[in-house]
Amino acid sequence: MITDPPRPPPPAYLSALQPPTASLANLTSSSSSSASASASASASASASASASASASASASASASASGGGGGGGDASTSAGVGDGEEGGGARLWPPPLEPLTVGCSLPGDGQAQGDKAAGPDAEAAAGTDPAIPPPEPRCLQEVCARVILRNISVHNCCELLELAQGVEGPAFAPIAAACLRYAVNSFETLVGLRDEATLRGCLGPDVYDSLAAALEERRAYLASLKAGLGRVRERQAPPAEAAAPRQETSVAGNPVCYPLAALAPGLVWPADVDGGCREQWLCSADWETAFGLHAPGLSYAAFAALPAWRRSKLKQAAGLF
Repeated sequence: MITDPPRPPPPAYLSALQPPTASLANLTSSSSSSASASASASASASASASASASASASASASASASGGGGGGGDASTSAGVGDGEEGGGARLWPPPLEPLTVGCSLPGDGQAQGDKAAGPDAEAAAGTDPAIPPPEPRCLQEVCARVILRNISVHNCCELLELAQGVEGPAFAPIAAACLRYAVNSFETLVGLRDEATLRGCLGPDVYDSLAAALEERRAYLASLKAGLGRVRERQAPPAEAAAPRQETSVAGNPVCYPLAALAPGLVWPADVDGGCREQWLCSADWETAFGLHAPGLSYAAFAALPAWRRSKLKQAAGLF
């Protein structure tokens, strides 16, 4: 014969929500006691069939036995149902809140019972007052409010703020305050995600106007900083005759060379001069003037053989970096 596999028991919080029912074990014991009493009554009646007096006595004894068995079953059933904590299978109604809080508990919501019994040293280290227990949720609405407060983001703060402002209740005031604070702190991000009408209706005209003005002021300040950073300091250009190229071979072997004043930083250099290699266009006299003080006797061939970091240091000291 094919039988169904045994089903697992339901969770604790689902069992607590079901209405109380009589214990099956108590009902079974009551039925068995009644059946045994009836069987003994039948046996007594058949054994005393010859004497009517004994038969009536047996019948009365069986009736009393049957009543006693039924009374015992009712007492056991009432004892099992009346005691909501000790009876087998009996449940309290309405159900207690502890199974619900255990099933819906969140990390950080108060302390566990084991943590509470850790002693005063642990409580002092945690910075909590042992005389004031941590608040526990009093209803399912508070559990939902805690979940909402921990999941506020730029994608739902406007909708949650509008919902919390339109509903009256002690659990909705903290949600409205948290959503408003989040929207104010993330206003620059919300401007890129929501349109002006949605933000104005969610935050209110006064709050939106003040936040928009502060954002424009901040953007203008950042734009001014970016415009000033990295700007090359301009210098007065030397006279044209002083910056004119000379028909003389440079230290790097170029057919012409430029005076040191024409290769200074902060100027518009000649079109054929690479800004990172301006030292190649110096003549021997200008080379000695620029590098002789920092590296006496250094030739261009020895300079080209140096590591890149060393060349950069020398060019920076000579004003050609």
